[in-house]
Amino acid sequence: MMESREKKLLKSFNDSAEYIVYGFAIAVVAVPFFLVIRFAGTSFSSSVAEWGQVGDYIGGILNPLVSIASVFFLIYLTLVVKDRDDKSDTNHINTQKLLAINQLRFESVKEIAKVFNTVQLGGLKNQPTLDEIQNVQETFELFTSMNKYLFEEVFTNEFEQTYRRPLESSIRGIVNEVTNYKARNKVGPTSDAMTRFMNDYWNQQVAFVDELNKYLFKEMSPIY
Repeated sequence: MMESREKKLLKSFNDSAEYIVYGFAIAVVAVPFFLVIRFAGTSFSSSVAEWGQVGDYIGGILNPLVSIASVFFLIYLTLVVKDRDDKSDTNHINTQKLLAINQLRFESVKEIAKVFNTVQLGGLKNQPTLDEIQNVQETFELFTSMNKYLFEEVFTNEFEQTYRRPLESSIRGIVNEVTNYKARNKVGPTSDAMTRFMNDYWNQQVAFVDELNKYLFKEMSPIY
């Protein structure tokens, strides 16, 4: 990024550029005007040598001004080009950073969706084991605690109340049901409460993942 001193210099050039251009234009007009006033009433010379002297006189006055103006614009253009290059580099770095962050987001959503899908809806044979549902619970808790930073704009109060907390409650309910039935040496829970928790869990985890994917799609669309 351009140094602060160079930025101040570029700003100074921008602020004074208009006055310098006006000053140079006035000087260009003033020299011939001065000559006209100075030699008014005299006849034009037919001598090439004398006209050469006039040209040397005008050139001697204007050439330093032209040189100064050339140096000024050369410095100005150099600073402008450098500033644009710095901005381009910054934009490129920011784009690469955003791509890396979105890749992390994508992988984390993909992983949590994979874990969610280990618990399936169905009859007695598809009821989750305690290890399976506890793995879902632990993974979900880890995901929400760590990815609040990756999905800071998503994890609003509305998102918490609509998606995360209901899903957390359903997972906890399934864990409790499976734990209670295991303690009674049952093959698997088949209560109405378990059925309700499973149905809620399935719908809620789909909605949870869909909401995160919507955010990812919105974030990645401007890049491509």
